[in-house]
Amino acid sequence: MFSRNKTIKIFYTLAFLAFSATVILMPFRLRVAQWPRQVGTIWNDYTDFILFASDVAVLITISLWGIAKIVSKKRIDMGPALITWPLVALSFIGLFSVIVSVDRALSFYHVVRFALLFGLYLYIVNEIKSTDRIIKPISIMIAIQAPVALLQFQTQSDIGLQFLGEYSLDPNWSGISIVNVNGERWLRAYGLSDHPNILGGILAFGLLFLAGWFVQSERRGRLVVLPIFSAGALALITTYSRAAWLAFAGGIIVILLLTLKTNRKALWQFGWFALATVVLALPLRNSIFEPLGSRLGSDNAFAEVPSENASLEERAYLNNISTEIFFENGLLGVGLGSTPQAIQIIYPEFPTYYQPGHVALLNAATDIGILGATFFGILIVGPWLVLFFSKRLKRGPFLIATSAMLMGTAIVGLFDYYTWFLIPGRLAQWIVWGMWGSAYLTEINTANIQEATA
Repeated sequence: MFSRNKTIKIFYTLAFLAFSATVILMPFRLRVAQWPRQVGTIWNDYTDFILFASDVAVLITISLWGIAKIVSKKRIDMGPALITWPLVALSFIGLFSVIVSVDRALSFYHVVRFALLFGLYLYIVNEIKSTDRIIKPISIMIAIQAPVALLQFQTQSDIGLQFLGEYSLDPNWSGISIVNVNGERWLRAYGLSDHPNILGGILAFGLLFLAGWFVQSERRGRLVVLPIFSAGALALITTYSRAAWLAFAGGIIVILLLTLKTNRKALWQFGWFALATVVLALPLRNSIFEPLGSRLGSDNAFAEVPSENASLEERAYLNNISTEIFFENGLLGVGLGSTPQAIQIIYPEFPTYYQPGHVALLNAATDIGILGATFFGILIVGPWLVLFFSKRLKRGPFLIATSAMLMGTAIVGLFDYYTWFLIPGRLAQWIVWGMWGSAYLTEINTANIQEATA
């Protein structure tokens, strides 16, 4: 029979394994159950109640950790106020939005999700205290998604992993995300996710963490991480997600700015990354880089390639519509997660798919009003004010890696809505906030100890 301390340790270990599974399953579209709630012509994933595989991992993580805390009678650290209280405010404002929501059941469903994410945030703040603690699950996540994405792109089809949630993919089918190159349809890599943009964003966040870990780590483990990073970088290219590319670039700049003062060898470490990625890219160089021109606008592609031009026009149109809805419902919003339904009510005839505006902050504003958008904005901006103005922060490896991820999520939020609205993207955003909050707390607590013993 286990002793009390042994039992507590087992629960903590199992909770960490469940959290690791959460990170690994983060981009997966694999769902355990789905309760259809068809609302007009809105895409089902916007309206249905869905239990993702990652949701099960989150529930197990929180439950096991909660039991461990109760049995051990240890206090729960609520985390840094600049992250914790805006998250609490978002949850309560979301709950209040149920009253005014155009789809009350759906808004309540999202409120429950917010509550679970806050529980996961508390777990991360309390239990994930270093880069080494989470490097393995992030590496495994990338190591699973990258080969699938690269094979999809190389074969221009799915690879038969439907039992893991993979879509059936054919670039000639309507609704499949493609890049148009001189009239030829190129399939964008989905991996095991719902969309190339989601896969690209989550890969970018994970790659930034690997980069932050790599430039500060000792030699041990680098030979394993290096090929995973390179394969992930190639997979990121094959998603052809411009927002994800920008997120990755922005995060790398953050790492360089925060490391060059104390670790000039960081440039050499990035050189190894670049060299390994180029070597892996050589066999695929023609196919991978050919569609880049269309996505980057070379040869007037935005004007001459109908799909690229239509994509940009659609985003601008949806942002304008969401802005109109915000101005009309700016105080309380239309209900958490209910913006597509609000658009359908106002515009029964619509020239494109019903979906939120492609800016996360705007989406928060239309969903839960100006106050909710304010707290969401604090979550985006607040950490950077602290990071650059606090003299107590040493800006160690954990804080650097998580700051790069934080920059990545902020940039993605400027061009897409999934870090606010869609389950995988929202999960990634809350995990990044939790990791940054933990890194911040770790450095502040270290500073307090040093000051007390000085």
